[in-house]
Amino acid sequence: MNNIGFKIVDKNEDIVIEILKEAQLKNCPVEMGLYGESQRVRTFCAKLDIPLNIHFNHIVYTLSELDKYKDLFFEEIKIAKAIGANYGIHHMAKYPMTGQSGYQSILIKEVLNRMLRVEALAQEADFEVYIENTFESISFYRKVFLGLREKQTKKLNFCFDIGHAKVWSGDAFRSWLEFLTELKSLGFKLHFHLHANRGLIDEHLSPMEANDMGFDGNDGVFSDLTNEEMYREIFDKFPDERKIFEVKPLLAVENQNHILSIL
Repeated sequence: MNNIGFKIVDKNEDIVIEILKEAQLKNCPVEMGLYGESQRVRTFCAKLDIPLNIHFNHIVYTLSELDKYKDLFFEEIKIAKAIGANYGIHHMAKYPMTGQSGYQSILIKEVLNRMLRVEALAQEADFEVYIENTFESISFYRKVFLGLREKQTKKLNFCFDIGHAKVWSGDAFRSWLEFLTELKSLGFKLHFHLHANRGLIDEHLSPMEANDMGFDGNDGVFSDLTNEEMYREIFDKFPDERKIFEVKPLLAVENQNHILSIL
């Protein structure tokens, strides 16, 4: 199986259906964002025999808000199971949390308590949730996940978004690889969101678009590797994990063909 897949959130049904047909042809995974797809797409997706996962509707709510949005959380899991998805990706919070050093011990305790409530709900629904890195640094996620391991959680794992790491974390690419290796050694499962950006905003560019802008990824800040070299590092170190490219739907198939050609 090809574990390099597509993310679909665009409301242009015809484009999305063609992407899904390509996924079926290549037997590659699809991630469906439950904040942009249509009922027609869901129905079509449910008929396919491909690896699937969802992305919860982070625009409406995040994991930190499940006390208020528990019913929506369960409804989205019901949708996920209906289309054959076996896990979901979600953001921890809508906005950055405090970076003040004096608040960190309180923050970690509060976040860990909230994630343990997520674990309880995920256990109830029998569905795995992958926490996606957004605005925080490696040190923050390390403390949270060490706390989860200490509590022996079963349903919570980690999604690495390379763009979020580059734009917001302040940590370099190789430091993230070391952290991901650490998480895997602790028994956590991994999922990847890959694309290119210049580090200014979360652009979700294909590497071809970035190259056309005159930027190959080697900026000496996040990494001294090109985008393609970073992808190869990830593929080499984490060969079995699902890797979803978040690029424009019109470029999705071309982008995947390009990525497969450089491996």
